[in-house]
Amino acid sequence: MKINVINVINAIEVENATMENAMPILTEKEDRDNEYAYYKWQVQSSNDYTWELIEWLDKYGRDYSHLKIEKIMPYKEWLKERLKVMAKYLVA
Repeated sequence: MKINVINVINAIEVENATMENAMPILTEKEDRDNEYAYYKWQVQSSNDYTWELIEWLDKYGRDYSHLKIEKIMPYKEWLKERLKVMAKYLVA
């Protein structure tokens, strides 16, 4: 059975174009905003779990001084830290 390479390549390109149209295209700002929202959710979830653990340890008279509640960084501060991390991976 012969495979027509041109037909195969065209089929792949049609599939790629279909997927690109089906997926929303996010701007860089929307992408950063989504990343920040996910960061806030992670910190809040971690803090919720930590509070539950502190309450449990306090209830049973155990030490909880090793636990800490994280502060959610403001957007600009978070972005500055994020850019520092990303700068390590940028290649000129």
